[in-house]
Amino acid sequence: MADDNPRKTSEVDLSKVPAHVANPRTKSWKDRTEDERRAIFAAKKAAKKERAKKAREEAHAAQKKHWESLTEEERAAIKAKTAAKHDQKRKAQQELHDTCMRNMADETLPTLAFDLQFEGVMNERGVKSTISQVKYSYSIMRAAGFPVKPLIYSRVADGEGGAAPSRCLSELRAFDGFHKYPPPMVEAKWGDFAASRPVVYLSADSPTVLTDLEPGTTYMIGAFVDHNSKKGLTKAFADEHSVRTARLPIQESIDATNMCKVLTINHVVDSVVHFMKSKSWTEAFTACLPMRNVPTSERAKVGNSTADPSASGSEVDVGDDD
Repeated sequence: MADDNPRKTSEVDLSKVPAHVANPRTKSWKDRTEDERRAIFAAKKAAKKERAKKAREEAHAAQKKHWESLTEEERAAIKAKTAAKHDQKRKAQQELHDTCMRNMADETLPTLAFDLQFEGVMNERGVKSTISQVKYSYSIMRAAGFPVKPLIYSRVADGEGGAAPSRCLSELRAFDGFHKYPPPMVEAKWGDFAASRPVVYLSADSPTVLTDLEPGTTYMIGAFVDHNSKKGLTKAFADEHSVRTARLPIQESIDATNMCKVLTINHVVDSVVHFMKSKSWTEAFTACLPMRNVPTSERAKVGNSTADPSASGSEVDVGDDD
């Protein structure tokens, strides 16, 4: 199908772009019109695309030349190695798929629930960050084969301070990344939700240390980004509704002297997922918490962080005491 977009960069004829437009140095940028600026960007984009195309063609020609220089035995060996590599990859993907399907159906596994009911305390940027972190957290769980099961909860308005319709929930429902292993998305009054399952709320302010995850128990994560402006919100909510609370054993596992007690949503999920695999909180925190916060002595024991660097600065009220 033909593309009628007149601004498509591949259709820009660089030879027809005026010299004073194509060369930004001949005229001050602030003195240029919007059309001139667009023409410059289009020309640069087209030139970059042409360079990339040329590089691909040169690489393909070099590969072809190298292939033609090989003997039949060498070609056969390369084909066999490539086929074996593809078979191994397909086998690993099938094993992960089977593990995901099995664990998602296992009622004895603990559940990590993202609680969206506090969406009202966030600004626009916080809402976007929360949605992004929940998606990323889900990908962490999926890549590990769901050692804990995901769940997304949104509290419906019930006349008792219930939340308004959730934008976060609406956008997460439309997320294509949930298609293969869809997490349960529950809209319910809190009383109905909590009565249907054992619930523990993860909160940095809890006096109870989480040592292990109980089978069949739902662990709630306050999925909101407030940069610690709503300190104690999840703990207060849990106390009001007589819900058990627990905090991650950061202080008991590593030297957290200079560590902020609030963590990003995906740091919490990553730590729990690693713990379910290794059964060691020290290893989990050292592998998952931001490297700038993990002391060198602890960092050397396990390795590098796997946390999403783009999420640093967004915070969730789950963690440990200073």
